[in-house]
Amino acid sequence: MKTLLVMTGPQGSGNHLWSKVLAETPDVHGWSDLSKTYWISHATEPFADLWENPHLFQTTTFPYDYYVTSISCPYMPKGKFKLFDEAGRVIPKYLEFLEQAKLAGFNIKLAIIGRDFNILNFQQKRLRNTITTPRFIDQLDLLLKYDPVFISTELLYLYRMHYVKQISKLLDFPIAISSGSLENILKDNSNLKYIKPADAEQVWLDHFIKGK
Repeated sequence: MKTLLVMTGPQGSGNHLWSKVLAETPDVHGWSDLSKTYWISHATEPFADLWENPHLFQTTTFPYDYYVTSISCPYMPKGKFKLFDEAGRVIPKYLEFLEQAKLAGFNIKLAIIGRDFNILNFQQKRLRNTITTPRFIDQLDLLLKYDPVFISTELLYLYRMHYVKQISKLLDFPIAISSGSLENILKDNSNLKYIKPADAEQVWLDHFIKGK
């Protein structure tokens, strides 16, 4: 049976990053264009048209055994390239998309991406002028029915190949990226723009801990 891995999470949680990791796997048909650049719009994601119209599953040919698709929640619809406003924030058609994929003969794997809560807030405010994570949280009751595996962008940066191998095992999905390719993908940590060292003089507990 053909397998489709669906990755989703709040806007800014790491869809592009994880798509790059999966696109390095020869047996998986994914967002390979990402490997040529740092960032491109979701409009170029291979399943973009099917997210807009899930019924296209029934008229599309899928010659490979493994596929991966990635979408953030909310997302910018194909053809719209501007900052989100209320009319531009679109919730993916999760139920319709997943059900149509099953009807097309896919075995569905679902991965929910997580990232540090504060970094998500900073990133969304910077790029979207508002915090959008609650709109994804509202979808969790629906998504949990599909027995998802939660994957962490923070743990990917921390444990690297060890984490990738474990995620491949948990998902029962091939992730065959080399250590060198993974290190190249992770070399620019986008978290750094949002964090700074703590001022030890302002952290009241530090002198107690250091004295032990």
